[in-house]
Amino acid sequence: MINHARTLLLNVEPRTYNTDMLGEEFIPQFSSIKLPTYLERAHKIIFGTDPDKVFLNFRVYELLSLMHRTELSEFVYALDPRVTYSVTGLSDFFLGSANAEIEKITGVVRSNIHLSGAAVADNSLGRAYYEYVIRVVNDTARTAIAEIAPVTGATTNNTLRWASAMPLVFKMQRPVMFAQTEELIGLSEPSPLQETGLQFQLSLGQVNVDLLATEDTINFETESLFKPSNIAVEYRPKPQTMRMPILNLTAAQQVISAWRLKVFVKPDSAISSCLPRLELLGEPFYLQLFGVGDSTEPYTTFKNIWLDHPNPAYRLAAFALAMVYRTEEVRNDRNG
Repeated sequence: MINHARTLLLNVEPRTYNTDMLGEEFIPQFSSIKLPTYLERAHKIIFGTDPDKVFLNFRVYELLSLMHRTELSEFVYALDPRVTYSVTGLSDFFLGSANAEIEKITGVVRSNIHLSGAAVADNSLGRAYYEYVIRVVNDTARTAIAEIAPVTGATTNNTLRWASAMPLVFKMQRPVMFAQTEELIGLSEPSPLQETGLQFQLSLGQVNVDLLATEDTINFETESLFKPSNIAVEYRPKPQTMRMPILNLTAAQQVISAWRLKVFVKPDSAISSCLPRLELLGEPFYLQLFGVGDSTEPYTTFKNIWLDHPNPAYRLAAFALAMVYRTEEVRNDRNG
């Protein structure tokens, strides 16, 4: 199975693969495995109790990097030598601590979103990626409403209402003219962005106001501009009727601006956040993971490194490899 060790350690199906998701690597045809209780317990310590895909990708990348930087890599290739994933760490996400991507979906020219604060990952849940759609709509002539809807990451919507002289909004049927104003018309108070540790502010500036006409009309009369003077007949101008549209204001709520916001946060290292908790799992757990006494290879090697090696990177790599090999046993038993 291509990327065998990674697939077993991650334990998610290929239908979750998304080329746009940070840290994604090829997942072969694979059905997720129901782990025994002791392995599930360790998996939640390493990956979190409710992880998102970016957190999973980061943590599995981190553990595989530890394996491939040591002679323990031979145990990875022993399962299958076909490895296509990267462990070079060249991605901005793996090098940096956090970054945000803001895409304006629609809106007036000088409407902006401003972020402040320090984003943090949730290592317990396993959350490193947050995505929101933020829409600003007119509320009253003097207030605006921001609706913050999570796409992934947070679990609840949030709303923000602030004082801002809103533009006039006209019933949309037929365009008549276009107007602009350059004045700055509102800056919201800082508000928390759910689950991220960040705060955001919204500002409205150059507002494009479409003055639009309805089909309602009024009639008025005018004289013809053409009056022949060289025709020897009595001329009496005939009134002409013209139809002009009138403007109808509407109070309907409309989207003033909208953004898609993506926040990526680097999790704490597995050595600092996971290793201390794995050391507290206790002897009964270690007997299940590594076997009893001088059990068969490769578990004896994994156990000796876990118990005696002075380098924490080696210890964590050996622990993760033991999880991989036990998961492979479960997979083989299931496939019979």
